[in-house]
Amino acid sequence: MWVDEENGGAGSRTYFENHKHVVDKHIAAIESDSGVFKPTGFSFTGNKQALEYLKTNVVEPYLASLLDISIWEGGGAADISPLIDAGGT
Repeated sequence: MWVDEENGGAGSRTYFENHKHVVDKHIAAIESDSGVFKPTGFSFTGNKQALEYLKTNVVEPYLASLLDISIWEGGGAADISPLIDAGGT
């Protein structure tokens, strides 16, 4: 949990530096950049198998039907870029 990407990304870099020895244990890195409104969905950066798994096992049976939330490919910005750069898929 960190903040500060608007001020040079110090928070995300510090998180990564403190946890780089366990990056392979991370399951997801979630970033919220759309304000405090009702979420409409998730953009996803990762491999095709993980995206398909999320669509069929999480989004479609739960989030889409209950909350009208979708998932699409592409995304991930400064808040989680150190994890993405380390090979998070």
